[in-house]
Amino acid sequence: MIITNMDKFGVSTTKQAITSFAGLPLLWGMAKSLGLDEKLNGLPLKERERGYRSAEAAFALMGLLQSGGLALDDVSIMKGDEGLKSLL
Repeated sequence: MIITNMDKFGVSTTKQAITSFAGLPLLWGMAKSLGLDEKLNGLPLKERERGYRSAEAAFALMGLLQSGGLALDDVSIMKGDEGLKSLL
């Protein structure tokens, strides 16, 4: 295969954060617009008012599954992603 017209492409650097999880905020936004976060937080699952709320835990697992995570520790990858933080 011969590659032509390579002069039309440019490569540059930027200080702006990018992410490979760009579709997750759209999914989380849809769930919130449907009221899923209010319904999850309204369930009597927790006795104490500390830690993560029910919707936060469910959305983290939902994002983990949608992004192809294999273990619960993969949530830490999303947590450390600066581009995803800026989208949320």
